[in-house]
Amino acid sequence: PYTTLFRSIRLKQGIIEESDTIKEETEEEVKMTVWQKIVSFFYLNKWWLTIAVIFGTIACILLHSFLSRPNPDVILLVIGENYKLSQESQLEEYIESLIEDINGNGKIEASVHYIPYTGDDKRDYASSATSMLSAELQSDNGAIVIGNKLAAEMLSDGVFVDISAIYPDNELIKGDKLMLKDSALAEKIGVDESVITDEWFIAIREPHKLMHTSEKRMQELYEKDYPVFDAIVKDISE
Repeated sequence: PYTTLFRSIRLKQGIIEESDTIKEETEEEVKMTVWQKIVSFFYLNKWWLTIAVIFGTIACILLHSFLSRPNPDVILLVIGENYKLSQESQLEEYIESLIEDINGNGKIEASVHYIPYTGDDKRDYASSATSMLSAELQSDNGAIVIGNKLAAEMLSDGVFVDISAIYPDNELIKGDKLMLKDSALAEKIGVDESVITDEWFIAIREPHKLMHTSEKRMQELYEKDYPVFDAIVKDISE
């Protein structure tokens, strides 16, 4: 409206001729190539794209970590302070020699989870033994346990399956435990006989509902691990 008014005034004043036209500036549509459109898109959305890349990278890292984490066929818990038995022996290799590819991932792998529990609050806190013990015994990681006298006293109320009826002729078995001192385990895992004193045993956990798993999951774990336990018992009792 103001442009038309000013034109009328200027025409009346003779400043411009009627033939002269004042062209209003109009924005012409800029024709862009495909490449220019791509560059423009990335430039206009750079912050959102940066955020998407960051979250995508994090997701890939977590996925890779999940897919590449160890997935052993069997996990054996060693409860009690005995580094030579659990870490400096061939315990994992020995177990692997007795099993097949249980989980079907193409590899035969056993894992020993060492919990150096001593009963001394300060030492167990420093080594994280207390937290490890609680986490392992409330989960369905492993059913087979090698432990010492302290572990036996702590895990005495129906934690282990009574195996005396399963192996009635095995003189190494006392109720729910097979005592390891007079067994062939030391020789099988390549340690001196003095490493395994008369307080050490092997047992298998009774399926129960736990804090971090159900009784059904524990039953499945028991059924998976029992053949391994049975193979160990028979092999070290010969």
